[in-house]
Amino acid sequence: MKVKEFLQNVLKYCIPSVVSAVLSIAVIPVVSRVFPPEDFGKINLFYSVGNMLLYVFLLGLDSAYIRFYFEGFRGIRKEQIFSMSFWGSLAINICVTVTALLFFSDRVSRYLFGEYRPYLLLVLSVYVFSLTLFRLLSIEARMDGKSLLFNVQQVLLIVTNRVTYVVAILFSTNYRVSILLITGSTALLGIWFLIRQKRFSDFSLGSVDKASVGRILNFAVPLMPTTVVVWLNNSAAKFVLSGYGNFNLLGILTIATSLANVFSLVPSAFTTYWSPFMYRNYKKEQAFIRNVHNYILLL
Repeated sequence: MKVKEFLQNVLKYCIPSVVSAVLSIAVIPVVSRVFPPEDFGKINLFYSVGNMLLYVFLLGLDSAYIRFYFEGFRGIRKEQIFSMSFWGSLAINICVTVTALLFFSDRVSRYLFGEYRPYLLLVLSVYVFSLTLFRLLSIEARMDGKSLLFNVQQVLLIVTNRVTYVVAILFSTNYRVSILLITGSTALLGIWFLIRQKRFSDFSLGSVDKASVGRILNFAVPLMPTTVVVWLNNSAAKFVLSGYGNFNLLGILTIATSLANVFSLVPSAFTTYWSPFMYRNYKKEQAFIRNVHNYILLL
């Protein structure tokens, strides 16, 4: 592959990162002036916890979906991995939500929101489910090289998760209104893309035998802790402040980290394109892949 062609392909996936950076910079002045810091902190904590639970509940099966998208895994087709990821994540989500509501609703609710709001735990469960569905559908668009579809998905997700809560200013600056708007818009977005991409999805529970489930989990589950730890590394301070009930400082920290995350634009765009390219071409483009890895290491 020619370097020019490669760079052009990488740039195709830069659009969501650019939009995210621009919106983050544009929204922060509004948020910092209008939202009480503690409410904005709770909104961002909800977002962070939802995304962390997304990767926990998926058990690394999203990584397996990416890795074996083009060639399957010991007789397991990509559609079957999709099915396992979807239903497995949903089952874990339901079990965790029911357990939290029955035995830890007060403790978890006060930790996340500073007050007893058990219905918001159900909202969090719906939010995680919506993110799961969206994650699997966006992988399909990304791996199939549908850059336009992928970019549209990511831009709309950024808008629903990072801008929608600003619309809540028209009604209230209370964090609960913003959380409901974020969850509702994300759920509608996931359902819309599911309808659009349903021909790529397999929801048949009977299509995967137990032996196949065990084989794919042996590959997927060890990948999950790495993803979760990376996410925790970026969110640990938020969890500590929430644990101490200091949602005011949590809001201030969130604004600062939102600005800092703008600088992740370039590596995010590169990674988005590189994984599908590498798994699709690792047999015939080994020299090129090795050279790119060397340049990345040098940089």
